[in-house]
Amino acid sequence: MKDWLPEIGSGLQMLGGGIAVAFIIVLAAGILAMTLVYLGSALLVLDRFARVSRGWFGPVVSGLVVSIFLATLAPSDCCLARN
Repeated sequence: MKDWLPEIGSGLQMLGGGIAVAFIIVLAAGILAMTLVYLGSALLVLDRFARVSRGWFGPVVSGLVVSIFLATLAPSDCCLARN
């Protein structure tokens, strides 16, 4: 009579593992979909920016501002772990 209890527990463990794997796959697919939406939006904005832009001063200044902002976010040598 007690032999069916471990089998039910094993079945529930396999079911839980399957649900966890399915959740991870769906989560990864959602992240990929959001990445594609973001990249598509960025391409549309850049395309519009390229059509409206007149001259070279605006894009150069924008590039410098973005590169300075990214440089402030990058870790410096003093913050990295040393051996």
